[in-house]
Amino acid sequence: LLDIGCGWGTLVTYAAKNYGCDATGCTLSVNQAAFGTERIKTNGVSADKARIICSDYRDLPAGKGAYNKIVSLEMAEVRVP
Repeated sequence: LLDIGCGWGTLVTYAAKNYGCDATGCTLSVNQAAFGTERIKTNGVSADKARIICSDYRDLPAGKGAYNKIVSLEMAEVRVP
């Protein structure tokens, strides 16, 4: 699962903890990435199951098929072309 514009990492944490999926979130905010990473740890989810990356989604290192589900709950609302 890739959550583009993951904010505070709520969906990433929830998906990894409750559904066992491998979840990655990306955000441009250093503060949100740090908070989300701590949230993942606090919820007992291992770093190999969930992570928050501070990066523009267009710069994520990923080859074809790296993610089988991509979501964007809020980022699309604020994205300016």
